[in-house]
Amino acid sequence: MQHIDQMLFGLFLLFAAAKLAGEIFERLGQPEVVGEILAGLILGPHALGWVHSGEFLDAIAQLGVIVLLFSVGLETQVGDLRKSGIAATRIAVYGATLSMLFGVGIGHLAGMALTPSLFLGTAIAATSAGVTSRVLSDMGALSSRPGRLIVPAAVVDDILGLLIFAVVYGVGRGSVHWEYVVIALVSAVAFIAIVAIGGAYILREHPRILHRPQIKEGPFILALILCLGLSALASRIGLAAIIGAFIAGVIVAETREQNDIDQQIKPVYAFLVPFFFIVTGMKADISAFADMHLILVGLGITFLAIVGKVVGCGLGALREGKDVALAVGVGMVPRGEVGLIVAGIGLSQGILDARLCTVVVMVVIITTIVTPSLLKRCITRVTG
Repeated sequence: MQHIDQMLFGLFLLFAAAKLAGEIFERLGQPEVVGEILAGLILGPHALGWVHSGEFLDAIAQLGVIVLLFSVGLETQVGDLRKSGIAATRIAVYGATLSMLFGVGIGHLAGMALTPSLFLGTAIAATSAGVTSRVLSDMGALSSRPGRLIVPAAVVDDILGLLIFAVVYGVGRGSVHWEYVVIALVSAVAFIAIVAIGGAYILREHPRILHRPQIKEGPFILALILCLGLSALASRIGLAAIIGAFIAGVIVAETREQNDIDQQIKPVYAFLVPFFFIVTGMKADISAFADMHLILVGLGITFLAIVGKVVGCGLGALREGKDVALAVGVGMVPRGEVGLIVAGIGLSQGILDARLCTVVVMVVIITTIVTPSLLKRCITRVTG
């Protein structure tokens, strides 16, 4: 019972702190997400130590980012993905490639072996679809020209990040199973194409299908089941769960109940989503930042991580105009879940040490904190 009490107290403390910090930052004219991350950093095991992360909080955080991407999908339709698909892929490939090269390069210059350098490059290659979507959602800019490119590009970027990791992980273990990489790529494309297009077609042809259940809030319940089911399926075939959640939202967006479901998901969103960002903040080891050398290395990698996305993704979106390209590049800057996963596995395999993992967390936090204000200015230039 004491263990349950501790979990409940942790949830209470984190949620209350996230909302308080969000309120403070909103009053300061800054996005809530920045306050949530800093609240986690302060309350976490490496600062005040009032709350410690673990499987339970990680699961809550994962649910939060799943709900976030489902909500983003609700504002995106299959037609939007078709229109932006080629551009989004180009943006993701350019940004991921340049960021990966920067990461490997700085690792080499720092005297690291090839494998740790590859892990470092992989950790900073992928944009956080969760962070970027939250910022755009808070700004009401998901349907803007940059927003319609950034969200699908971030989803593609996550897929690329996982594929790159599959190769790098094989290198780290002394073998690369190329057949696995090909299967993973085919699975990703097939999953998105078949599930998104097929699911949207079914719901367009049978618009009343969500009303079949007689239980209360039937359409909303079925939408949540679809979200969790596709998230689990995506995870099972080697993709990020958030990709399944996003596709579920895209499918439901084709129905006439989309507006009602969008309203019903908001209380769930308000409760769960902050946990993803506050748990991210908890993973930073503040004591490591007392090492000036580590700070300089972290700032250098963070700078290159930002430049890699702004330049790479900006070039990929240049056909849309300079202002849109800049907004897309800035919007693709945040790093998040994929980077943390790569760093965590690198640490567990003895490829990365704790200091380098802290640097990756530093990159995640700084890129997440600096993006909202910069993106807001860029979006304003585009929308007027």
